[in-house]
Amino acid sequence: MVSRGVHNMRHTTARVGADVGGTFTDIVLIDSQRGVTLRKLLSTPDDFGRAVVHAVSDLLPAHGVAPEAVGDVVHGTTVATNTILEFKGALTGLLTTRGFRDVLELRRLRVPKLYDLFWDKPRPLVERALRLEVDERLDSTGQVLVPLDLEQAPGDCRLVAARVRQPGPRAGHRRHVASPLAAPVGVAIARGPADHS
Repeated sequence: MVSRGVHNMRHTTARVGADVGGTFTDIVLIDSQRGVTLRKLLSTPDDFGRAVVHAVSDLLPAHGVAPEAVGDVVHGTTVATNTILEFKGALTGLLTTRGFRDVLELRRLRVPKLYDLFWDKPRPLVERALRLEVDERLDSTGQVLVPLDLEQAPGDCRLVAARVRQPGPRAGHRRHVASPLAAPVGVAIARGPADHS
């Protein structure tokens, strides 16, 4: 999981990269004067950003780099990925378009052994009992064919992941599905990249 957090349009001479893991945090400072500097330190699980801030706060003055000279801050982490893959996160439910409940289970893409009939699929990220369907349908241009029916509730979930097929230009469709479900019980809403546009 990688994101570009800051981009400075002014004349800059340095870049910072941070890779946050569950045990260690790695910081890279690339400076036009001194080249590449690496710093490894213990991660801070109570607030993973604290290790990043601490390392960068030490590195910049030690190398004579002013904060405004940093043009890019690039951040990557394995913490969220590991939490999902190890099933250590919140109990999660998936709300999806009717007819697509079992897409997570079918997994017809990225099969490591395509013709192995005895290959065991990994456990799905959301168990079937927590994958709920909602009546709705959009066409390929994002126009509503079947309006949303939000009479279903997410059960005991602490996280609602709303997956709407072909959101297209109606990227807010997922928010429309998830918000009424999340608000009454104060759960978080997982949004796709298109929701932030």
